[in-house]
Amino acid sequence: MNRVEYSKTDFVNLALSQLGSERLQVADINSETGVIPDIIDQFFAPTLEEVTAMRAWNCCLKTAKLSDANGSSDGGDQQNLDATEPLMHMTHGYNLPTDAIRVYMAYSGNASNYKGIGIDFEVNNRILQVNQANPIIVYTAVPENLTNAAAGKDYTSMDSLFARCFYTLLGARMCYAITGSTELESALLDEFYNIVLPDAERCDSIEGVQLLKPTEDNRQVRI
Repeated sequence: MNRVEYSKTDFVNLALSQLGSERLQVADINSETGVIPDIIDQFFAPTLEEVTAMRAWNCCLKTAKLSDANGSSDGGDQQNLDATEPLMHMTHGYNLPTDAIRVYMAYSGNASNYKGIGIDFEVNNRILQVNQANPIIVYTAVPENLTNAAAGKDYTSMDSLFARCFYTLLGARMCYAITGSTELESALLDEFYNIVLPDAERCDSIEGVQLLKPTEDNRQVRI
């Protein structure tokens, strides 16, 4: 049995199913028109980015080496810092990769273990400032594969518990706009924060060597 792979339509229907009506389903969100597809489009991308930003999820982690050369392919090229920029005592500035949501670690290219060795950095207005030329960063990005996805399954790298977090919160975010029910919205948010998110955090915290250290309730902290 292969692992679950998701399309945008899969997520839309899973989120709509949280609202309790079998009539609220779509055949293909990319071709649907009307009020409900418009509401979905309004909340889909912001909610997915919101869940990605909550934690250093294993399925969202990426690394990139930022470049001192301008015009690097990943968008991590050097910025010239002058007296008008907030230097934060740093000597180098780089554009963040275009898909970066949150940066968790920066390290030099000769580091032997990036999860144990890091260097100081600051992120200001999508500029990473650091005392290091050509640093390598560890960051989170939305786990989607829009270029190489097979058969329209755009989210082939997404963990199933992360996916559950996403479609539960998506259902809550668009609940009032579709149903007008604040009670259902509150119930979905309660399920998300007290059941779904803690379950996902607990499983995520036991996989591999963690970038951040988990606390007793599996929340992440930097030590």
